[in-house]
Amino acid sequence: MVGEEFAYIIGAFTGALFAVFLVIFLALYVYSALALMTIGKKLKKNPTWLAWVPIANMFYLPMLAGYDWYYGFLWLLSLIPIAGLLVQLGLIIWWFWKISEARKKEGWFGILMIIPIVNLVILGILAWSD
Repeated sequence: MVGEEFAYIIGAFTGALFAVFLVIFLALYVYSALALMTIGKKLKKNPTWLAWVPIANMFYLPMLAGYDWYYGFLWLLSLIPIAGLLVQLGLIIWWFWKISEARKKEGWFGILMIIPIVNLVILGILAWSD
């Protein structure tokens, strides 16, 4: 009897934790997509709806940076073990450096995009500041 009650409590706790993480993930995704779409509108890079499509937005980032969409295939290099992390960080810095310059901001904002939480602030600055 006690074991069943404990299992129900653990199950309820796990479900609630999953729901909280899901809400946080969705809120961050909507914020990021909205910010990328706003940046795209300000830079006049169409189609801006690509910011909302999960994999397509990796092809939209190089477009925002002033490169052709197929540079998004470089993101696949991040699948390489160990070196892939460095490739991914390098791409984020490179693309957001160019996006920052296109938005008439300091290029080093791209470096700040690899810092968690700070990247959300920088993304907001790039999207909604003048």
